[in-house]
Amino acid sequence: MLVSRVTLALQIIRYQEIWARTYHGKSRNKNVSNSIHLLLTADVMGRPGRRLLAALIPQLRNHYDLHGVFINAENVAHGFGMGLKQYKELCDAGIDGFSMGNHVWDQRELIEFIDQVPNIVRPANFPPGTPGKGHAVIPCGGVPIGMINIMGRVFMQALDCRSEERRVGKEC
Repeated sequence: MLVSRVTLALQIIRYQEIWARTYHGKSRNKNVSNSIHLLLTADVMGRPGRRLLAALIPQLRNHYDLHGVFINAENVAHGFGMGLKQYKELCDAGIDGFSMGNHVWDQRELIEFIDQVPNIVRPANFPPGTPGKGHAVIPCGGVPIGMINIMGRVFMQALDCRSEERRVGKEC
């Protein structure tokens, strides 16, 4: 498999289970695990990135006991957004959540289905009325995982973000 053009950064992050702990750090429920294992990726680029994920996700889920897998999917369609075909392929590969960015609308068909799927999160600081949502709570292995997406402005096309703080506060 050719992966030299794949810019796929994998990072296993271990979060302490905050809601199952008291202020003294003792678990309230002995049957609840005290950690959540998530896999987060940077931009997944095109077909090589999708193939790599499809091959690795089952092994990584098993090896690291992952509760959830989240990717930045704005470049999965050959570097230009994400279409329905790529979305279904990645869901079948075991991806739980998708973040998008400045290439979110490069595949226009996403506009048709982004409001019908619960696990695609476009930047929350896009102007009011933009299709999709800027946050989601995604169930991963019985654990609800909150996801919010904020797009920065450095080296990006200008956005009307004058009220982004108020808008993000309202969405969340």
